[in-house]
Amino acid sequence: MTLGERAGPLQARWRRPAGARSHRLADTAWLERGLACSSTMFGWSAVSEARRHCRLERGLVCLLVDDVRLERSLACLLANDVRLERGLVCLLADDVRLERSLACLLADDVRLERGLVCLLVDDVRLERGFACLLADDVRLERGFACLLADDVRLERSLACLLADDVRLERGLACSPTLSGWSAVPQLVGELFTLGVDSGR
Repeated sequence: MTLGERAGPLQARWRRPAGARSHRLADTAWLERGLACSSTMFGWSAVSEARRHCRLERGLVCLLVDDVRLERSLACLLANDVRLERGLVCLLADDVRLERSLACLLADDVRLERGLVCLLVDDVRLERGFACLLADDVRLERGFACLLADDVRLERSLACLLADDVRLERGLACSPTLSGWSAVPQLVGELFTLGVDSGR
C-alpha cells in the first residue's frame, strides 16, 4: 500500500488569508502523516491545509526513523556546489543526530527571503509529522515556515517536499542509492562547516 493510499481524501487547497504572513497549525490540527500537499502541486504552487484526512498525493516523502530526535530547530544548508534543479533534500541518518539543524537544499527557483524559518512553538506538538507551510506564490515573507515543538519527537515520519517529477510512492526519501540523490552523504560533512555539532 502506497503512502497516498493510506491517507484519506484530498482537501481543497488552503489559501493564505489576505494580510497574513504565516499560518500556524491549531492545537487540534495535529499532523498525523506529515505534510499535506495538494494534487495540483506543480513547481511548489499549492499546499493544502494540514489535516489528518488530507491525502499525500505528490511531492511528499516520509522518513521512517524512530530513533532520531530533532531537539531544537531545523536549518537550511545552502551548498553551492551541490544544487538540485527541483525539490528539497532532507538529510537524516540513524548515526547522525541533528540537534540544531536539518540539512535542506532549496531549488534555485524557490528563493526564500530569509532562508529557513523555524517556529519553536511549545504548545504545538507534532506527534507524527513535520509541518511545512508554503504560500501560494512559493514565497514566504518570513522564509519556509516550520512548526516544531521544543521537545518534539518524530515518531514515524519526516515530511520533505520533492518536485512533482520526483514521485516516491513509498520507502525512504534520501537514500544514497536512489537515482539523483548520490550527493546526500556528502552533505553530512557540510554540516560541520556551518558550525553544527551533530555528534552531541
